[in-house]
Amino acid sequence: MKRKEPQYMKIRNDMKAEIARNKEKQFQLPTEAELCVSYGVSRMTVNKAIGMLVQEGLVTRIPGKGTFAIPNAIRKGIEESRSFSRDIQTIGSEPGSILLDFRVESVSDYTDLNKTFRCSEDEKVIFFERLRTSNGKPLAISRMYVLAKVVPEINKEALENSFYEFLYEKYGIIPQCSDYMIKARKPTKNEAKILKADSEPLLEVRHLSYTQSNVLFEYCETAYLGNHFFYVSGEALHPRLQKGSHFAIRSTDSFPQPNLSAED
Repeated sequence: MKRKEPQYMKIRNDMKAEIARNKEKQFQLPTEAELCVSYGVSRMTVNKAIGMLVQEGLVTRIPGKGTFAIPNAIRKGIEESRSFSRDIQTIGSEPGSILLDFRVESVSDYTDLNKTFRCSEDEKVIFFERLRTSNGKPLAISRMYVLAKVVPEINKEALENSFYEFLYEKYGIIPQCSDYMIKARKPTKNEAKILKADSEPLLEVRHLSYTQSNVLFEYCETAYLGNHFFYVSGEALHPRLQKGSHFAIRSTDSFPQPNLSAED
């Protein structure tokens, strides 16, 4: 005899199906009181169902406002070296890039960048800034600094697609990303304009990339729209760190602090 589905699972599954049908939208779920009445259950049962959705990264609770679905959220392991394009493809969307800036300069033009790369001040670095999109909608702004002695030539047309695919096809490099630093912050005026972010917080992710032979060649800084992207650790999407999780986060002092934005 088939066991009856627990009520909290029914609520969770119904809400999950509704989120899947509206994956491009951020919408508010019914209140706990409304769900209690609709399903004829206690607040404890509703809380358990909503808690499961929070753990799965499908909804977020905003104190004083309610519970909201997270549209097309990208879930990424803290040590995954997956490219942005691949991230977008994993949620069934079409990635895109718009080149905002491109120039070749000396490492010494950026404060402490030569210390990060552990190279002389006369080394050249290729800097490029891109707007990253999902189905044509702004999602993130990425800024990359690449050592020219490791990657001497970058085709600007390649930057309209996946830079990491370009690295592999032209140089045989498979980036090994590490030394992550992640923080939430407000967008600058320029970022808010480009991302159409208004007051939405950004998730800024900084990391270093190495070649397969452990040669440091890239420093990357990406500012994501906060409600579209989050990092997870371990196998479960749980807000508490599990034993055995693999976080590799340095203090901000370990990273360069170049003046990246034209407008603060």
